[in-house]
Amino acid sequence: YLGLTLKPPFQSVLIHITERTLSNQFILQQAESILHKEYAIISFIQYSKLLITIFGMPEEKAQKKITEVYKILKSHSVHFRMASGLPFDSLSNYYYAYKDCELALEIGNSENDYISFDEIEEKALVYQINSYMANRFIERVINKTILQYEETLEQFFLSNLNIQETADNMFIHRNTLIYRLNKIKEKTK
Repeated sequence: YLGLTLKPPFQSVLIHITERTLSNQFILQQAESILHKEYAIISFIQYSKLLITIFGMPEEKAQKKITEVYKILKSHSVHFRMASGLPFDSLSNYYYAYKDCELALEIGNSENDYISFDEIEEKALVYQINSYMANRFIERVINKTILQYEETLEQFFLSNLNIQETADNMFIHRNTLIYRLNKIKEKTK
């Protein structure tokens, strides 16, 4: 339809522009000059959100181009946050790549103006867990362990995490305390 041949690998980038003095058209032209129309589809999906989909470009080269877009926006004093999703090989995964970018912007460190989804993937998994399942896990594993070792943990914290002082206060051998702490660690992993 557009005369494009969309070949993998694909890479999605979402840029949320928070403050600027440049027009959307100028920003589009700058991004297109770097990425070229035969390797990317670039469009504003909202007034302040620019979506870039790179295709048919090796991952390393795509990363370099993303860095160039970042630098050109910075050089024009555009205030923005940028997120890149994981590379994908099928357009059926496009929706998920876009959602990964959105989630990276939402839960990534707000101090960072560039967030790669692979840097926050673990945090994203936890963030997306069903609250029922998360609470069930807490009740079953965490709370059970804490209750079992409540006195040990309390003394350990009261002793400012000092192993020998904790053992002395509890009238137990130092190795017994270390064993208990290792059990806590093991059960709460």
